Amino acid sequence: MSPRSQARPRIPAITSLVVGVVVSIMAIASLAGAAADGALLGVGLVAAAVAAAAFLLARCGFRLATPVPGKEVGVGTAMWLVAIVFFVGVIGSMAAFVISSAMTSQGGAGTALILLLLSGILTVAGARVLGIAAARRRAVESS
Repeated sequence: MSPRSQARPRIPAITSLVVGVVVSIMAIASLAGAAADGALLGVGLVAAAVAAAAFLLARCGFRLATPVPGKEVGVGTAMWLVAIVFFVGVIGSMAAFVISSAMTSQGGAGTALILLLLSGILTVAGARVLGIAAARRRAVESS
C-alpha cells in the first residue's frame, strides 16, 4: 500500500464536522434574522446547504477512518460532495456577497465572506477525503 492510501482521513473528517457545526449556526442565525434583513435569506440558504454537505463529508471521512468490509466509501460520492461544496458554497457565497452588497446589507456581506472562507476550508478537507478514498480504491484494485 502506498503512503497516500495509508493517510489518516480522521483529520479532514473532524475538520468537516467542526466547519459543519459553525456553518449550521451561521445558517440558523441568518435565517432567523432574514425577517429584518432580506439579504440574510440567501446567505442562510447557502449556509444550510453547505452545512448539510459538510456533515455528509464528515461521515465519508469517518467511514474511511473505520473501514467496514463491504461498505467502502465510493469515490463518486465524495466527488459529488466536493463539487456541491465548491459550487454551492464558494460560488454561492460569492453571489450572496454581491447581492448583499447591492442591497447595502453589512450583516449579509460579512456573513457571506465568512461563509466563503469556511467553504474554502471545507473544499480542501473534502478534496483530502476524496484523495484518500481514490488512493485506497487504487490500492485495492492493484492488489
